[in-house]
Amino acid sequence: MSIIKKILIPFNFSEPSTNALNYALNFAKDKKEVELNLIHVFEQNNKKTKEEIQKQFEIIIEQFQKRTQSKIKSTIINDELLSGIINYQIQSKSDIILMGTQGSEGEESTITSQLIQKADCSVLVIPKTYHKFKLKRIAVSIDKEKIDDPKVLDKLLDTTRRFTAKVFALTILNESESYSEVDESNEIFLQYYLEKFYSHHSFLKRTDIKKGIFDYVKENKIDLLAILPRHHSYQRTPSEGKLVSVLVKHATVPLLILD
Repeated sequence: MSIIKKILIPFNFSEPSTNALNYALNFAKDKKEVELNLIHVFEQNNKKTKEEIQKQFEIIIEQFQKRTQSKIKSTIINDELLSGIINYQIQSKSDIILMGTQGSEGEESTITSQLIQKADCSVLVIPKTYHKFKLKRIAVSIDKEKIDDPKVLDKLLDTTRRFTAKVFALTILNESESYSEVDESNEIFLQYYLEKFYSHHSFLKRTDIKKGIFDYVKENKIDLLAILPRHHSYQRTPSEGKLVSVLVKHATVPLLILD
């Protein structure tokens, strides 16, 4: 049974948000029980009226609804952009936020990074330059902290089941680090929890973490990169998210930040 049923898509009618909607249609996999909710935050400096925005939504929904059995609906709210998305996610009980980003070209990447830090759900980021849809090879990047909370992997498991994808775990080590008992524990945990979808765990020594992750993605033809945040451990507080911010800006494949 799928646990991703309500997908919230921040939508401003830009190319990245339209690209994200295209991805969302494929991600929903034509399932009737999945709902795609396009949300537009109406800020004080908005150049268009609510009526004009609603008409634009009607055109978009008519165009995209023909391609899926999943229900597409739209919502316009008055608020500031970041708080509006976060508050509506909680109010609507959306399971995941799926949004497009300009990457290093625009300020959307900064907003996305802030949203990832503050949202109380997983966030799936679709780069503007990513136009295809394929979900057969998923890499999950984890650090050397012990995984205590299995729920953080729920969205990943749901995605792998939906698309019968293989999961490849990746840990980047610095020169002084080596395989440890925690790594062994995490391997056993991933193998057990991800069932038949788990492939193997790679440990790579790199001085540049970002480059190490992106090189792995390219060399192994990864379709989606999942990030396990540092606050997956009961003993830890949330990290500053600097690595995630860098990955959001420079990702060439969809990025799933698990929560």
